Amino acid sequence: MIKIYKVLVFISVTFLMSSCGVIFGGSKYSASVIARNRPDVTVSLNNGMNVGKGNAMGVFMRKDPLVVNVTAPDCLPQTWYFNPKIRTGNLILTILGFGITGVIVDMVTGACYQPNYMGDPMIQRVSRKEFVFSVDYRGCRD
Repeated sequence: MIKIYKVLVFISVTFLMSSCGVIFGGSKYSASVIARNRPDVTVSLNNGMNVGKGNAMGVFMRKDPLVVNVTAPDCLPQTWYFNPKIRTGNLILTILGFGITGVIVDMVTGACYQPNYMGDPMIQRVSRKEFVFSVDYRGCRD
């Protein structure tokens, strides 16, 4: 009897602590940032993380904005802020399938957010968990 009770509690907790967003997208995504036509510039993501020449890559929390800094010697630095937006379809499915508990789990984990690829032409969606950000650096006077 106790064994059945433990199994039921485990299944209940597993169901309550998951949601549509966590299952189908996770709380993180992979970002590749490319400085178009400028392979010589230094690209850093989120204030110094993931530094690269001409491009940079990293894995980031969906709920946090992505900050891209691009610099070049003897040129002005340039910064872009990519704020996340709510994944509407995911939120609707979470409400229908998992109720308010699922919505809370999605909000806390950040699984209900994604980069705003539909509203920003600099963002390309490769898959649910992978995005490419193309920035146009104009900090140098050519």
